[in-house]
Amino acid sequence: MGYSSDIAIAITGDKEVIDAIVAKIKLTMPEVLTKGYYDGDAFTFEDERIIFTVTDVKWYDGYEDVDKINAWYKEIEEMYNDAQHSTADHATDDPMATLCGKFVRVGEEMDDNTQEYFGNDYLDFPEIIRHINWG
Repeated sequence: MGYSSDIAIAITGDKEVIDAIVAKIKLTMPEVLTKGYYDGDAFTFEDERIIFTVTDVKWYDGYEDVDKINAWYKEIEEMYNDAQHSTADHATDDPMATLCGKFVRVGEEMDDNTQEYFGNDYLDFPEIIRHINWG
């Protein structure tokens, strides 16, 4: 058995940038990650968004697949950080500046949650919502 988590990652950006990232995913990610751990695909590709979702998985640093997904997310975050961003005095056409990302992990324990993000546009991104349910 072991401790398991639910994972959601969303990446948005200009269509051309997302298309390039999707192409790289299809060429470099192991099939177990692109085809999903369970039913369906772990990755969903849309015109301007990439979604990665897995549920009930062991998510520990040091696991090869986990490390690959974490490195992939960090690589895209670095692409955003390295981009030339617009300022009040200067607009930029750098397509990497359009990237936005959010990583969410929900563990089994109530206080074991992770939310990381970069960029400025978080519409329709994953979020953690906890509520009281009468059963």
